[in-house]
Amino acid sequence: MSTTLSDAALVSAHLSGDRGALAAIYDRYASGLYDTAAAMLSDRHEAADMVQDVFCIAAERLGQLRDPERLKPWLYAVLRNEVYRRTKRRRRTTPTDFQSSTVPDVVAPADPGAEGASVAFAELASLVRAAAAGLDDRDQLILELSIRQGLEGSDLADALGVTPEQSYSLVHRMRERVDRSLGAFVVAKSGRRECAALDEILRDWDGEFSVLIRKRVARHIESCETCEETKGKMAPLALFGAAPVLAAPLGLRERVLEATSRIPTPGSGSGQSGGTTSRIRLRPSDGFPRAAGFVGRGLWWITGVVVLTIAGSVLVLSNADSSSSKADPPITVVDASSSSSPDTTPATTSTESTTVNEVPTSASNVPTPTPPTTATSDVEPSTVVPVATPTTSVPSTPTTSVSTAPASTTTIPRTTTTTPVALVALGVSASSIDFSNTGTTATFRLTNSNATTVPWKVASTQPTFFTFSPSSGNLAAGASVSITVSFARATAVAYSNASTFPEGRFDFPARITATRAPTTTLQLLGAVGRPPQVGAITVRFNSAACANLTVQVPVTDESPLKSVVATLTLSGGLAPTTRTITLSDSGKGSWVGVATNIANSVTAVTVKVTATDVKGLAGTNNTKVTRPQSC
Repeated sequence: MSTTLSDAALVSAHLSGDRGALAAIYDRYASGLYDTAAAMLSDRHEAADMVQDVFCIAAERLGQLRDPERLKPWLYAVLRNEVYRRTKRRRRTTPTDFQSSTVPDVVAPADPGAEGASVAFAELASLVRAAAAGLDDRDQLILELSIRQGLEGSDLADALGVTPEQSYSLVHRMRERVDRSLGAFVVAKSGRRECAALDEILRDWDGEFSVLIRKRVARHIESCETCEETKGKMAPLALFGAAPVLAAPLGLRERVLEATSRIPTPGSGSGQSGGTTSRIRLRPSDGFPRAAGFVGRGLWWITGVVVLTIAGSVLVLSNADSSSSKADPPITVVDASSSSSPDTTPATTSTESTTVNEVPTSASNVPTPTPPTTATSDVEPSTVVPVATPTTSVPSTPTTSVSTAPASTTTIPRTTTTTPVALVALGVSASSIDFSNTGTTATFRLTNSNATTVPWKVASTQPTFFTFSPSSGNLAAGASVSITVSFARATAVAYSNASTFPEGRFDFPARITATRAPTTTLQLLGAVGRPPQVGAITVRFNSAACANLTVQVPVTDESPLKSVVATLTLSGGLAPTTRTITLSDSGKGSWVGVATNIANSVTAVTVKVTATDVKGLAGTNNTKVTRPQSC
């Protein structure tokens, strides 16, 4: 099965009975699935079992996926359900709350005095990913899927089991939390050499990255340009994305294919639920797993706000009535359905009076409230105003509140809503930022020309490489804020997924969203060059007297190669001499060249291969060989 087939073609082949299609799907996605599972569970053996379960579910239920091109987010949605099922049975031993006042954020290496600048990029990236295990399950899963696996938009939303709007909000909150928590960790590990003040703060650091240390470092970063620059150079999200992949164990592929070979292919009909697959329920609309798990649980917070608001409304009404039973002032009815959540904009309200005849307490249609166990003796049950349970839709007529007091006439103000005034888009000092061939940071100004304060946030479609400081806030009327954009160029140069971020010119949008205002787009421009990758060099002596030397080496590059040259340093009884040969493309992914007439006195040869592409970028590798004694 060719790996160049599209996801839709592989799904179609599997449904038609081609056993090799599932193997090709495994080869394409198993590495990322295992990498995510191992990070979430902190258990390699259980992660391997989970990957096997995901492919068993895929083998049986792929026929229910409505859009086969969305195979990748579908697989990660199945993985999300499996992660939730396992983490619900047990709690991880790593800390799960960066904001806790009693547990450490992460555990640093044993040598806290080591200078961060001397720590290799890959090592620091691994430390950052290990530190991310201290996030709660929801934030870590969002981090893994959005940064490590590159899911975004509707794909990320369906993989998480939420709406695209909820997904955007969850990612934004996660990025802010991770940027502050892991940003302080990165600066503490890599910034002490550049900043004497930071070094003084960490002078007695014992290696445990406690909440106190994190807060001290985070506060220092806010007022220190040097440490802010360090944080920008070693952006925590970029480091997280560049951390080495957790490799699947040997034999897992054979184990998965053996397990799935016993599952009948679903054909064009619906898969049968049973065994492993009975654990998941798919949405009929698109075939994705229904929302469940710790991501879904986080959304109950919004519902909780509404419930608390309703409860608060009842208490306010009850207390107001009990304290003013003699004066009988107008009763204010609170409409809980219009309460705004943190992600909604409050509407402008106006009041008008309505006169109603109150119903006697004996009326059969008036529910009798249950007195709370903590009620005080001076509150009479008859003074409690019953509040109807709010529904998800707003009634077309105002809700009437009925009192159980003796019949009388009471004026009841009611609330009505008006359409909020639309705002104009926030202004930017430049429509684009060009990092060119070498730039890593740039600054622009954001201005609010509205007559009211506007909450805003900014994010790029490539969060692995671009970070913003600050990335959100509340901008007062007529005010401006300076925002620094950092481009993790080193990460982009080392990035291996050329389909997501190819070599050459790039043009990615950053979107600035503001409440009740249109979105503003800022283009991030520049260029990235990646030098050729020169592989292991093979050197062979041949001919009767070993007078000839053949050099062969694999070279890969995103751009066409201009030249591949081997420099030979010949050493022996005489002074070392140097020769240069040009290698030719063999047409099989390797470059070959031959040096002839090697003198008999030569006992060893050092070979350095330099490959240069059409952009002028060069990559090198070298090796040293000893001439066979048989020559």
